Amino acid sequence: MRDVPGVAQRVPRPRRHRHRSSCSSGSPRRRPGGPGTSHRERDGPRAGYRPGQRSPVTRRRPRRATGRAGAAAGAARAGASVPRCPRGRPAAPRAPRTTRRGGRAARARRGAGAPGAGGRRRAGRRPDAPARGGRGRPRRRRGPRPRARRRPAAGATARAAGPAPRGARWCSPSRAGAAGRGPRRRAPAGAARCAAPPRRRRSGRAPAGGRRRARAGRSGGAARSRPRRRRARRAAAGARWSAAGRWWWSRVPLGSSLEPVPAPPAVPATSNVGTAPGAGIGVAPSSCRRRRPCRRARTGVAPGRPYGCRTRPGASSLGGVRRTWSCAGGAVELLDREGECAAVDALLTQARAGRSGALVLRGDPGIGKSSLLRWAVERAGDVLVLQARGFESESEIAFAGLADLLRPVLGHLGALPAPQSAALAGALAVGPPVRADRFTVCAATLSLLAAAAEAQPLLVLVDDAHWLDSSSLEAVLFAARRLGAEGVVVLLATRDPAPPGLAASGLPEVVLRGLARAAARELGRRSGTTLAPDVFDRLYDATAGNPLGLLEIPALLGEEPDAVVPAVPLPPGAHLERALRRQVDRLPGETRAALLVAAAGDDADLGLVAAALARRGLDLGALSPAEERRVVRVHGDRVLFRHPLLRGVVYHDAPVGERAAAHRALAAALAERGDGAQAADLRAWHLATAAVGYDEEAAAALEQAGTRAYRRGGYATAAHASERAAGLSPPGPDRGRRLLKAAKWWQLAGRVRRAGRLLAAALPDVADDPVRRAEVQHLRGFVQMWRQAPPPAQVLLQAEAERVVHLDPGRAALMHADAAVPCFMTGDVVQATAAARRAHDLAVGVGGTPLLVATVVLAVAEATSGHRHRARALLLEADEALRAARPLVRAQEVVLAAMAWGWLEEPERARALVDRLLREARAAGALGVLPYALALVGDLDFRTGRWDSAYACAEESVRLADETRQANSYGLFFLARMEAVLGLERACTEHVERALDVADRYGIGCMPTYTGSALGLLHLGAGRTAQAVEELRRVRALADAQGLAEAAVVPYVPDLVEALARAGDRDGARAELGAAERVAGGDGERGAWLAGALARCRGLLDAGAGAEAHFAEALAHHERAGSPFDRARSLLCQGERRRRARQRAEARAVLGEALGLFEALGARPWAERARTELAATGLVPAAPGTGALGLLTPQELQIALAVSAGASNQEAAAALFLSRKTVEHHLSAVYRKTGVASRRGLGAWLARQQG
Repeated sequence: MRDVPGVAQRVPRPRRHRHRSSCSSGSPRRRPGGPGTSHRERDGPRAGYRPGQRSPVTRRRPRRATGRAGAAAGAARAGASVPRCPRGRPAAPRAPRTTRRGGRAARARRGAGAPGAGGRRRAGRRPDAPARGGRGRPRRRRGPRPRARRRPAAGATARAAGPAPRGARWCSPSRAGAAGRGPRRRAPAGAARCAAPPRRRRSGRAPAGGRRRARAGRSGGAARSRPRRRRARRAAAGARWSAAGRWWWSRVPLGSSLEPVPAPPAVPATSNVGTAPGAGIGVAPSSCRRRRPCRRARTGVAPGRPYGCRTRPGASSLGGVRRTWSCAGGAVELLDREGECAAVDALLTQARAGRSGALVLRGDPGIGKSSLLRWAVERAGDVLVLQARGFESESEIAFAGLADLLRPVLGHLGALPAPQSAALAGALAVGPPVRADRFTVCAATLSLLAAAAEAQPLLVLVDDAHWLDSSSLEAVLFAARRLGAEGVVVLLATRDPAPPGLAASGLPEVVLRGLARAAARELGRRSGTTLAPDVFDRLYDATAGNPLGLLEIPALLGEEPDAVVPAVPLPPGAHLERALRRQVDRLPGETRAALLVAAAGDDADLGLVAAALARRGLDLGALSPAEERRVVRVHGDRVLFRHPLLRGVVYHDAPVGERAAAHRALAAALAERGDGAQAADLRAWHLATAAVGYDEEAAAALEQAGTRAYRRGGYATAAHASERAAGLSPPGPDRGRRLLKAAKWWQLAGRVRRAGRLLAAALPDVADDPVRRAEVQHLRGFVQMWRQAPPPAQVLLQAEAERVVHLDPGRAALMHADAAVPCFMTGDVVQATAAARRAHDLAVGVGGTPLLVATVVLAVAEATSGHRHRARALLLEADEALRAARPLVRAQEVVLAAMAWGWLEEPERARALVDRLLREARAAGALGVLPYALALVGDLDFRTGRWDSAYACAEESVRLADETRQANSYGLFFLARMEAVLGLERACTEHVERALDVADRYGIGCMPTYTGSALGLLHLGAGRTAQAVEELRRVRALADAQGLAEAAVVPYVPDLVEALARAGDRDGARAELGAAERVAGGDGERGAWLAGALARCRGLLDAGAGAEAHFAEALAHHERAGSPFDRARSLLCQGERRRRARQRAEARAVLGEALGLFEALGARPWAERARTELAATGLVPAAPGTGALGLLTPQELQIALAVSAGASNQEAAAALFLSRKTVEHHLSAVYRKTGVASRRGLGAWLARQQG
């Protein structure tokens, strides 16, 4: 390890020799001109001295050989290059010293100069050891010998080839102005010294090392020579004492020589929030290896990049925000933000470890959100940063923010699944437009971030997220919620209060408040603001500690302090706006007019602003006064305001006519440019903003912009554009058409309430066109059905259908079919059947899509009414058309048909339909369809005994619906039923409450019937028979009132009979059983599941010898139906009956089989009942095992099912809308928990768990 370059190693401190000669018999001979040689040895014999001879202590070196000029001359003679510090100035080696000072310990601690510097070697000191600075006379070290110190490996130190050229000036470590002095610190090995101009000493007081000779009567020259030499030594140590009293070390990685380093970026001239000249970062936990902990740890840095140890211990970390630059790079110091910085730093740390996280930063304007994001960028180090900012003028351009954010990683588009890649490319205008589900772009965004994070961690920053277009914000939030093990950090900064999308995102939040009073004082002191205490208190109270207000308002206090900060209390933002307004009012009139154009363009590019100014008779020179006063600045090719509040003041204070003229000038400039769809969209919005009253030109441009956004999948942006176009149109057919478009697109974007309002407003404009009116009313009824009140939707649809039955029978049939759906939702089976039959009668003469829709709806109505043979015939009639249609196009009909096949106990046909829909929805990223398809798959798997898949699908259905803000009450019910049989009582009751809440908000009257059956099953499994009877009797009353005759739709009848029997009410149980048998036998056909359940109930109630025959019949039906849970329940009832009949051996056989089935399914409450009964027979059962449902989380189970079916990690990630790393992370956990090591073994393990 000693010879490995670039590795710091611990070596013992060399022994301190007592002799003072640097040349002794015990020390190795030095090569002339090598490290540690004196200038006489390097330059040859002179003035009577031989090479290697130590010069007398009292003899001073000739003037030409001292200082930096002589060192530079020596370097020039040696033909070596001069190293540079990261600021581009020459990095000086350690200045030589020939005089004695201090005691023996001090001399032993002093080391030799850098190679070629001319310093002589001290005894016992390594030639390559870094110099150590001191303060005054060094103290003698007491106590035991110090521990071994780190030393760079051979060849690893920074070798300065020679001193700086003549005339170079050097950074001097000054003591004046230091906040907390403390001892000097030894610079690390390889530290590069900065050759910046020294700081002028405030007083003529000499340092401590020079005072002794001054007091002893030495000449002033002698007293002054020592500070110069001391400054040179400190510079040689690689340390720089900054103006604010911080140590800054500019380091290079071990194993590399000092090379020229490009200069850091210049400090921007603008005043950002809380910005003032100062020193380094003062917030973050420390991991630095210095003897005293610094305030901030070193960040991870790419190889070859210099870094710095940020601040000296004891430096204040309170106050606002300051920006400083050192030779090590830039840093933003945040004051009074320790908690916020710690949260961000923790996210960055876990990103480097491969974990993801997200955080929303909320706060008032000027509170420091953008500064915190800049701080995060500086802390990122080797993390790839993706940044975007919301602009008010681009908030209606679909995917404008997402395009800015993802532009650096678009090269990874090829790694995405084809549908996602095509949808994202079309949305970002880098490919042809593709119509897709609105969530396809969301899924593609997640996949692209995950693909980019394969190479290095990502930091995703979105500033001013409240102005981000809705399509981009939706995609970013979806990705942020589903990130797991990718190493991606998402930070979103928004104003307080947050917009609805961010407020309901469920992401963790940090709210930034004003600075503490002490921090505000510190910020004022550092920014050079001096205020009287009473004025400062008024300023602080007026701004509530807002850093921007604390920096902007004091500039105006010198003239009229009472006018700027009045004694009358005002809202915190009012003072800040008044201060900014006064800055703008001082500018010339032409400058204010030019600023208005720039504000209307909202940080537009220079070319566009120049073209618009030319149309107003101005040029870019009019912005010069504003740039000089730091109101605006030019960054790249954009004109940026110092703060968005300044832009708002400039724009909103201007008269309406002036604002309209600015927008017209920008629109004309964009028309001349004509560089693509985005310019055309911007032009349309500028025209719309400039319009006063009706404007057909602006309306037509906006309608075209909305169509372009719709084709790219930006439905919200398209709807907003069409709605604004309708507002610019006079009453009439054009206005009605545009309102109908906007309503359709709002409905696709999930904003159905807004769509309903637009449809109601469109009715007067389409009153003269019955067909267009029917279209409006059809969509209006659909919206009311799913988001408002189902009963009014049914009345509306049926009435409008009859109005157009002669003009458009196909539409009338579709409207009647849709009118049946709200009847199903309210539980009115009779009304639903009547509406479905009317739709079918009308559709028979039309055919095509109306006939398919009407047939499926009528089949569902017949199935819920108990007419199983009619329902089956209708489903067979529609089966061929359903298989030929695209599943996503006819998703509602596919779901309804599959549900009906499940009730008719033909799960194979149901799975054939829903599996096609599920595959296409996953491939296309159709998250609007997936929650319902997954809930249906979960229901089918529950009925057929695949409970691991059922639980995983139900949980994913609910999670996707929550993430996409869809009302999924059926998914909640299916998940609650699964949790009921698994014994997860708390989760079951929680999901039942959520389902009932959704049903109450949207008028889904049938939901209490479903959730009541789940609660009854929960109580029955737990042995609470009285509560089960109460709950299930309530369900029976609701089912009778709704006309629900099919027992398989809500399977509560067998549970109610069993609960009554176990509660001792055998008469009530027989009555319920008789009623169920009459209903089931009315159609002349019973399914295998229902027949087996009724046979089990007869066995429970038969007190004679016929019970065994009933149980045998039940088991035969269960075998045919393929329902292991019902088979296990029948075996449990049979075993209980045998045990009470003292047939213990026969009871053990069936109870053992029942226990095995329950444990394989994961039905813990039922397994405990079987174990108790088995123990009562005298057989002690084995300890319960842990199945897949108890061992794996729902997401781990879903991934295990996917990969065991043959999917690769990438395919599983695409199907589950996760990243490959997240799949790998969960799959590793699955292997660890299950003890298997391969996919084949995992498949076998799952098969064993499923029995």
